[in-house]
Amino acid sequence: MQDGKESVDYDLQNLFTGDHKGSTFDNNGVMPLHVDRYVQVTTNWYKQDANGKPTPIKSSVNVNVESGKNYSTDPLSTAEIPQNYHLQEIPTNATGTTGAQNIIVNYIYVQNAVQQAQLNFVDDDDPSSTKMPASISAQGDAGSEINFKNQEGKSVAEIVEGLKADHYVLAKGGVVTNPSSTD
Repeated sequence: MQDGKESVDYDLQNLFTGDHKGSTFDNNGVMPLHVDRYVQVTTNWYKQDANGKPTPIKSSVNVNVESGKNYSTDPLSTAEIPQNYHLQEIPTNATGTTGAQNIIVNYIYVQNAVQQAQLNFVDDDDPSSTKMPASISAQGDAGSEINFKNQEGKSVAEIVEGLKADHYVLAKGGVVTNPSSTD
């Protein structure tokens, strides 16, 4: 079958000459034959490391689809996605109509970006002081809530409440603020 063709019709010569249980046959008929092309749709799922090297997450899936018919592939389920990874984007050929060529669909999962949070505190008895009596920092996946504890195992809320009790206030954007202001 030529490239670009989804199907082709042939006329096969049906030539039978011979003896069949004492009867002699001579048939020169034509037998029509219709052939449909099937293409293979291969789905791959890769995780990409920090250097851009792809590694398979699970085995490829191959499906044969009749040429000219619709096909659809799926990304990994939430449970199958490696921890700290997310789908980079839905491949442009994740769904479509098959042609005359095999199709390869690659789902690429990349590491989650990291976000960082830092809380700085100042003494509310001396709001002009640039001395920071306490600073808490943590990092986690971008887009996710950061839950972190200090070395003593205290949560941020516990640390903030303890500092407030000792007359410290949270510095806005790293700038010392007046604790009596309303904003």
